[in-house]
Amino acid sequence: MESGLRIEPVRGRSQAERPAGLATLWEASGKPGSDPRAWLAEVAVAVVDAEGRAAGASTVRPQRIPFVGGRELWAYQAVLAPHVPLDWFMPMLGATFDLLAAEFALAGEGPAGVFLSLRSRELIERHRQFVWPDPAFMYVGYMPDGGQARLRYFEGGTI
Repeated sequence: MESGLRIEPVRGRSQAERPAGLATLWEASGKPGSDPRAWLAEVAVAVVDAEGRAAGASTVRPQRIPFVGGRELWAYQAVLAPHVPLDWFMPMLGATFDLLAAEFALAGEGPAGVFLSLRSRELIERHRQFVWPDPAFMYVGYMPDGGQARLRYFEGGTI
């Protein structure tokens, strides 16, 4: 993986404590119809470069997922700057899961796990296992929009 990059937890931090460039990253992502303030509030972890600027970010939102029986899970999305290799996707997903799992363990309630709809053909081809080795997300099918559905429950989460 590219040297000089690192993953930092961002969830719960004040605006002043967050890496610079998150808003620019959102704008460059081209996510139509998204409110930038809502997107920034949902950032869980960021990939940060040597200058302290955001080069990637994951977002989570509690959502009832019809695809898995309407269970409430954290809906995961990720954005990587064009210069950041896709190799950073899995560590960012794992760091996001770990952060949310720790919150769940402390609270004992809330969304029971993390759900993602993977649309990157390159990532789907690279990671063809039914259960990924790390982070251990399980394949659950394909969404109507063509995204590959993956999920992982928290320890103690209601299935």
